[in-house]
Amino acid sequence: WTNVVSPQFATITEALGLGFAEDGLTGWTGVGINGQGSEVWKTTDGGQNWTSVWPDPDTKNPANLFLNAASQSRTSVVVTGVADHLYSTDGSKFQASINDFLSPAQDIEVLPNNAGFGLISYSNKFNGVATSKAGMQWTNVDMGLGANNTYYPARYGAFPTASTWYVSA
Repeated sequence: WTNVVSPQFATITEALGLGFAEDGLTGWTGVGINGQGSEVWKTTDGGQNWTSVWPDPDTKNPANLFLNAASQSRTSVVVTGVADHLYSTDGSKFQASINDFLSPAQDIEVLPNNAGFGLISYSNKFNGVATSKAGMQWTNVDMGLGANNTYYPARYGAFPTASTWYVSA
């Protein structure tokens, strides 16, 4: 283990989850900065230096609490949040998912064989995993607890194989 010292991280309030591409150098995190709001930051040097890639500098910074990030490659990434989830297909320009009713999503994982993303979340109609190829639109896979999603909301998951998935609730 080695500490990665980044001067940019001294300026933020929180960063809860990181997602790195297969190169080990390109990564993303959702950060919160008191008095400024939320941003998505990107690194291309293994975390030494970070730059803001969302929101656009001309856009008002919306309030969100980003919870995690996952990447299939240096261009395909999803950042989950309490208010909404963002995705990018080029690694720099982010947009909100179009059926963004899955909140909060504390965990996002890459599915085996880079088959897309598994978002672990719940809503009043769904509790389990939502899948998406790139993060734009999600398909629900309910874990079958029915009305118990109030007491056992899906929180974290692991996808060791295409046919074996684990979800904690």
